[in-house]
Amino acid sequence: MRKKYLLTGSIGIFFICIISLLFVIKPPGTVKNILGVKHNGTLSFISTDKAAINEPFDITVMMDTSGRNVNATGIYLKFDAQKLQLLQLDTKPSFCQFYPEKKYDNQLGTVSLACGSPHPGINGTGTLMIMQFIPLEIGDTFIRTSEKSQILQSDGKGTNILTNYPAAKITVVNRL
Repeated sequence: MRKKYLLTGSIGIFFICIISLLFVIKPPGTVKNILGVKHNGTLSFISTDKAAINEPFDITVMMDTSGRNVNATGIYLKFDAQKLQLLQLDTKPSFCQFYPEKKYDNQLGTVSLACGSPHPGINGTGTLMIMQFIPLEIGDTFIRTSEKSQILQSDGKGTNILTNYPAAKITVVNRL
């Protein structure tokens, strides 16, 4: 009888150890994945790193869902309005089908894009928008992603999977 309890207790302790190895105890609602599997969405900018003053250039904002279905995004960018002006914001290549917010302000140096599509949305990489800027001043300038930007998983909860907030550095020169 004593062996039976000892065996049962040992098996229970074994399973508790296994569960402890898989998950680190954190506050309710958060689970840390210690196995190293990444399922984080990322943003990236595709652009030249040099532009000529008064010559338009494009920056493409790309998204990678890292294997998750995503059906909504909110992308908020900031640029120096003294050094750049946005001429055009093109979302034709985007996965999005509706746009509650699609605007830019050359006075404030902001771009706001909130968009989505029905479930399941997109899985993989895709273009969110193509922006055409014109440089106004020689020197270095940046287009930065605000930390309020989100890539929302199509999981019924709108889980934000965005973990990086990239910046694009553009060096404006007299001539290319």
